[in-house]
Amino acid sequence: MLTAEDDSPLFMVGRTNFVGVFGTLEVEDDPANGDGAFFQNSKLSLRDFGAPSTTFLVGERSSRTGNSTWIGVVPGAGEAMARIVGVVDHPPNHEHAHIDDFSSDHPQGAHFVFGDTSVRMIGNDIDADIYKALATRDARDEVPGTMFKD
Repeated sequence: MLTAEDDSPLFMVGRTNFVGVFGTLEVEDDPANGDGAFFQNSKLSLRDFGAPSTTFLVGERSSRTGNSTWIGVVPGAGEAMARIVGVVDHPPNHEHAHIDDFSSDHPQGAHFVFGDTSVRMIGNDIDADIYKALATRDARDEVPGTMFKD
């Protein structure tokens, strides 16, 4: 059930446990200016990603913090933008997670799809700077290959 900002029911929607990666910025502040793969009215192609093999496109999100959907932004819905994209202001499964954070029911981390189509689990204990680098399109980001949970 999708709810309004006052928690009253709006209507039933198809739910998902994966959302697009908005990046490191707060989505509600400027929805058209994400530094990740998905943001309002974006027209990106993989050519726009500096290093697709170390860039998150889509990340896992548990329904514990709220329902996510791929239907798009629903006007009047509570946390409308955060239901379709996520940000990396907290590591996966953080105890103070918000609806816009990535999470899972896996105790060790959450899964992410990268620009090269690989899927990897990112651990709850990931370094904050590396986590942020993985969520942006910037080619200058340095990401060590040993940080993945295989």
